[in-house]
Amino acid sequence: MIRKIKYDALNNLRLQNLSRSIFTQWFLSIKKHIVDIYTLSNTPQKLYLLATLMLCIFEMNLWVFPSIVITLALLMEFWPKFTKMWHSLEGKAVLLLFYATVANFALATAASVVNEVVTVSASHFTYTHNFSILLYLPIWILGISFIVLLLMQLLMPLYLLLLLCAKPFGIKIVKFVSKSSYPMLTGLARFCLSTIVLSQLISSIDDGKHLRSFVGGVEEGFNSSHSEQTTQHNINILSEADRNLFSSDDKHFVLLDLYDQKAKELLAGFVFHIEADEFSRCQFNENNKIVELNDYEILEIAKDKDQKYGYSYTVKKCISPAFPRA
Repeated sequence: MIRKIKYDALNNLRLQNLSRSIFTQWFLSIKKHIVDIYTLSNTPQKLYLLATLMLCIFEMNLWVFPSIVITLALLMEFWPKFTKMWHSLEGKAVLLLFYATVANFALATAASVVNEVVTVSASHFTYTHNFSILLYLPIWILGISFIVLLLMQLLMPLYLLLLLCAKPFGIKIVKFVSKSSYPMLTGLARFCLSTIVLSQLISSIDDGKHLRSFVGGVEEGFNSSHSEQTTQHNINILSEADRNLFSSDDKHFVLLDLYDQKAKELLAGFVFHIEADEFSRCQFNENNKIVELNDYEILEIAKDKDQKYGYSYTVKKCISPAFPRA
């Protein structure tokens, strides 16, 4: 009896040791596999992994931080391809056409910004218009390039299909696919991450505009003739998800709003201190400056801390020796 008990105890001990040994070997093999993957991965792949972990840990209203990591990974992975594309004649034509289009949008935006600041046509402020282009052109280039880079990842499956179709015919196409380890897994991660970031970007921009106009209309109706009950009913139409997106819009684009505000303040100061005239044939108040719009009208500019950009703009009749006061 005693021998049987000892034999059973010995068998249990052997089974425990065997199970521990199997678990240890399994754990060490997984650890070795993870270390091998991490060692063979390049920097963009490690950044994709970091962005995936950040998306799993952070809330969706903090998608800006993973977006920065994804953008860095995409730039590191595709910048050599763009430089190779630039050295070809066709590539230069495409890139120049693309950035010429972006510059055209920047020109139109700069004119509208100057018009918003000075409240008259931007054609009277040539130097301020040029300064506005310098302030907003980098934002346009970076923003449009970022969006196009994300869209390229969504079109990557079609690009791979085109490569497979062109290969039997001997047609050579510029290969944007990296020759790193785990290309399929990397491509899938790149596609999924780019889709998430692009969808969040579009939803934030769309909801930020449409929801703000909707709420503004509701508030206007409340202030004019609608009853409090009707207004509350209109507000309840918004779903809980839409409210969260609307409330997080300012968090997403607070840096852009801050840059836009500071840029317009710089433009207002540029107009007053540099482009506006201190002396003129037309009469105006002391310590103010003017810009002659035509032979009969002037734009008088005065410092005013109560205004949004720190200056007030008033269009007045030009009173001069040639056009005396009536």
